[in-house]
Amino acid sequence: MADAAMLGLRNPSRTRSRNRLKTSDPMVGVPVLYNRPRLKAQGPCTCGFLTPRSPVSIARALADRGLVGLQLSEPIEWDKRATLPERAGVYIIARGVPSNTVYIGRTWGEKGMRSRIRAFHRSASTGQKGHAGGVTFHSRFDGDVSNLWISVHLPDGINQRPEILRPYIAYAERRVIWKYVAAHGGLPVCNSE
Repeated sequence: MADAAMLGLRNPSRTRSRNRLKTSDPMVGVPVLYNRPRLKAQGPCTCGFLTPRSPVSIARALADRGLVGLQLSEPIEWDKRATLPERAGVYIIARGVPSNTVYIGRTWGEKGMRSRIRAFHRSASTGQKGHAGGVTFHSRFDGDVSNLWISVHLPDGINQRPEILRPYIAYAERRVIWKYVAAHGGLPVCNSE
């Protein structure tokens, strides 16, 4: 709770029971990508987030304030993708030069990054279903997977419990996509949303 206090968030253990969010609330633990009506019981929100007491909003607030950085690895050549960890994370695929991003994706599956990149490679080179970005890549670039690069963001320092990790990874992916859109005026060519 030190993080919550540092951000000026209320300590949920000190609130009255009538002000607490119910654990049956389907929106607790879900990243707020779109605005939704505030609950009267939550009171005023001084931090700018709609659910100030959730672990996800704390992670988002820390990331937005630069206290948890979205550090990307150095670009890795496509032929060396087998060295990627079997962990959840966000990945950026570039074509030609590392700065020419064609796809930004995420994974939180049991087999992690390596498995998801394998699915992208199979779809990108053959056009088979399995990875939507890979199928789009195949149609755009005729299945030419030579000269690709990959960079990753691993959620180091983030609690690995699925109810925290998954929303954080979804948030991190959206944040990387937003940075790309702000710089280039649109999505990477193989992203559809």
